Amino acid sequence: MAVLLLLWFAPLASSLASAPGFDHFVLALQWPGTVCRGSAAGPCCSSNACCRSDRIGRFTIHGLWPSYAQGNGPTCCNSPDFDMAKISNLTTELQKYWPSLYCSSPSLCSGGHGSLWAHEVND
Repeated sequence: MAVLLLLWFAPLASSLASAPGFDHFVLALQWPGTVCRGSAAGPCCSSNACCRSDRIGRFTIHGLWPSYAQGNGPTCCNSPDFDMAKISNLTTELQKYWPSLYCSSPSLCSGGHGSLWAHEVND
């Protein structure tokens, strides 16, 4: 999983390096069983990991964000727009370690791939 995270976020390092005072990353993990049982998981759809026949029995990535020591993170870093084609060779690993557990709006279910990752990269 560490290699996946490095490959995923390495291209963003240059835009993050320009953020003054950037101190560390915050890694948020989630337990799928809890997320899928809660009402926050929203309606079930085919791209939602809660609906998969192969239940996920491990923590998955929710997000990885740069942060300042004070607790908030840099904003408006002018990072490049998300391009699924650039990470197509990582799709299998992303589906395994970073599946979408939420499917409460069409934007998160768009085609079943990419939109959750785009949200995390672009926001």
